[in-house]
Amino acid sequence: MRIAIIGSGAAAVGALHGILGGEREVEVAVFDRGVSPHGELETGVAPERWSHEDHRRLYRAARGELGLRFPPPKTHFGQRLPQHRVDGVPRPFRSELFGGLTNFWGATMLPFTSDELAPWPIDDLSEEYREIAHLVGIAGRRDALNEYFPEEFSNLPPLRPLPAVERLESAVNAAPAEGAYRVVAGANRAAVETRPEEPRSCVYCGECMVGCFRDSVYGARHSMEGLLGRPQVRYLVGDVRAVDPARGAVVVRGAQGTEEHAGFDRILLAAGCLGSTEIVMRSLGLREGPEVFDNAVYVFPILFLGRRASRDPADHYVALSNLILGCLPREPGRDFVQAQVYPFFDYLWRYYLPVGAWRLVQPLARRLRARVLWVRMYLHSRRSPRYALHLDGSGRLRLSSAAPGATPGELAPLMRSLRRAVGREGFYLPPVRPLPQRTSSHYAGTLPFGGEAVPVAADGAVLPGVHLCDSATFPEAPATSPTFTIMANALRIGRSAVA
Repeated sequence: MRIAIIGSGAAAVGALHGILGGEREVEVAVFDRGVSPHGELETGVAPERWSHEDHRRLYRAARGELGLRFPPPKTHFGQRLPQHRVDGVPRPFRSELFGGLTNFWGATMLPFTSDELAPWPIDDLSEEYREIAHLVGIAGRRDALNEYFPEEFSNLPPLRPLPAVERLESAVNAAPAEGAYRVVAGANRAAVETRPEEPRSCVYCGECMVGCFRDSVYGARHSMEGLLGRPQVRYLVGDVRAVDPARGAVVVRGAQGTEEHAGFDRILLAAGCLGSTEIVMRSLGLREGPEVFDNAVYVFPILFLGRRASRDPADHYVALSNLILGCLPREPGRDFVQAQVYPFFDYLWRYYLPVGAWRLVQPLARRLRARVLWVRMYLHSRRSPRYALHLDGSGRLRLSSAAPGATPGELAPLMRSLRRAVGREGFYLPPVRPLPQRTSSHYAGTLPFGGEAVPVAADGAVLPGVHLCDSATFPEAPATSPTFTIMANALRIGRSAVA
C-alpha cells in the first residue's frame, strides 16, 4: 500500500506512527515544505554562557520580527512564525517549519474529556492517548485537576514549580466553591523531559520562551526525524497545492515548478487546520465556506503579597506554565475554562529593555519572579472568535472576521469565581480587565466530522481515499490545549487507513 502524508507536525507524527504500527506492508511519502526550524541564532550553549552580543542579537531579532506587543510571543531563538491576516491584521499563525507549531508551543498535554468528545463520531481515545503519552513523555501527577480529567496519562516526574506557585495551588484547592465556577489547581501536564539522568533533561534555566538549548521541550521534529529514518518512508520537499483522489495524486509546487506524484492508495492531510483546509478547498474548487475557531485567550496577573518562602530559588525555574487552573462550570450553559499560570519570567524584561539594562534590573526581576504570576486563560470555541476562509483569484488563502469573542460582560462571572478562589493566603487578583490576545495558536473546526457543506466521515475521509488527520475535523474547540488530542486522533485515523 502506498500512502502520502502531507505535513510534519503533531498530526503528521500521530498519523505516521499509526500507519507504521500496522501489520500491512506500506510505502510512505511525507510531503513537507521543509523549512528548517534551526535559525542562525540557535545554540547548544547554556544561557549563563551567552555573551552580551548573543543576547543583543537574539532580542533584537525577536523585537524586529514581532514588534513591541504584550505579551511577546514565544520565539525559537529569535525566529518567529509568520501569520495570516484577518481583515488586514496579523492573527492566526502559518505552519511552515519542519515540526510545525510544536517548535513554538507551550508543551501542555491534556486530553479531551468524554463530554468534550460527545459531538465526535467516536466514543473514546484512551488507547490512543496512552500510545502518544508513551511516544512523547508527559511530565505530571495526579492531583485536583483529575476531578475534571479522570484518566491520568502523565508518565514523567512533574515540572518543579516555584514555591509561590505551589502555595497558590494549595490556596485554590482549599477555597470553597462559589459563583459560576469551581476552580481547581494542578500541575501542568507538559511534554518536557524531566528525568535528571536523561541527556535532554530540563535544567530550569528559565529561557523557555527564547528556545530550549537542551531540546527538553518535545517537538514533533524529534519523532519525525526518527520515523523518516525507516526504510519504508521517504521525505519530499514542496508546497502541496491540491490532491486528485481519482488518480491518488498529490500536486506539489517545488523548486522545479509544479509536479504531480500519483498512484497513492491513501492520502492523509496533516498540514494543520488551515493548511489542510486550504488544500481541500483548492481540490474541491471551493472559494469560500469554511470557518475556523480560534480559542479566545486572555492575559492577567496574580500578585503574591504574602511572605516569601525561604527556599525561593534565585535563578532556577521553568518559564512554561507551572500550574493549570481548571474552571469547572457550576451552572448550565457554561464551559470548562483552562487558565495557565506562569512566573514573571526574564524574557519579559529582556524583550522590552536594552540588553545593557539587564544587569541593573536583574535583582528586581528575581524578587518579582514569585511576586507577580501571569495567567493565560483559554475559552471554549463557543466564546471565541471565528474567521471565514476564502480563496482569492490566485488560489491564496484569505481570512476575514466571522464572529467576535466573548464580551466583558460574559467574562464577569468567570473572573469573580477566579478572584474568590485565588484571593487567599496572600494572593490577589487585581480588578483589571483581562487583556485579549490576537490569537491562541489553537485552530479547529473548518471541516468538522459530520459537516453539512463538506461531509467528513469518522475516519477523516473528506474525498475518496483522502483523509483529514488534524484539528480541521474537530466539531468544537474546547478550552483544553488540543495537541494531545490532535496526535491521538491522527494516530487513530492513520491506523484505520491501513486496516
